[in-house]
Amino acid sequence: MRRNGHPFWLDYFKRIHADALCITAGGVVAFYPTKIKYHRPSRWLERRPDYFRQVVEGCRKLGMAVVARTDPHATYEDVYRDHPDWIAVDAAGQKRRHWEMPDMWVTCALGPYNFEFMTEVTKRSSPVFPRWVASSVIAGKARACAIASTASAISGTTAAWTCAHQ
Repeated sequence: MRRNGHPFWLDYFKRIHADALCITAGGVVAFYPTKIKYHRPSRWLERRPDYFRQVVEGCRKLGMAVVARTDPHATYEDVYRDHPDWIAVDAAGQKRRHWEMPDMWVTCALGPYNFEFMTEVTKRSSPVFPRWVASSVIAGKARACAIASTASAISGTTAAWTCAHQ
């Protein structure tokens, strides 16, 4: 079984008796098919276009709550060029490049990127996901919360963390 395929993760979640999953759905890139300008689909989707849906549906069959999250901290050159006001600045007023990916830009947490663009991403992507994707872990009696990093699945590494909740 491939360690970065959804059957691996679903089997793992079953073995550890996980009852919740927090999974990245989008932000810097979308992990589901999208047509939203500037919300580019992950290149990884070319090989696995239904991965996100398969993981969410599999978790639901296991009776797990699923929380889809977004990571809007960075963006690409085209966004910088078209919307420089979406980019964070340092103390000297210089636009901030990403600290690990110098071809990317850090978005301003208090600017239009987060308050306008990401709000639109959420609104337009909500119909893509079943109602139960936004289930609350806090409201449940979560004993084990499995958090899988989609980015790690893309790179082929195993990255699942478990945390106990009382």
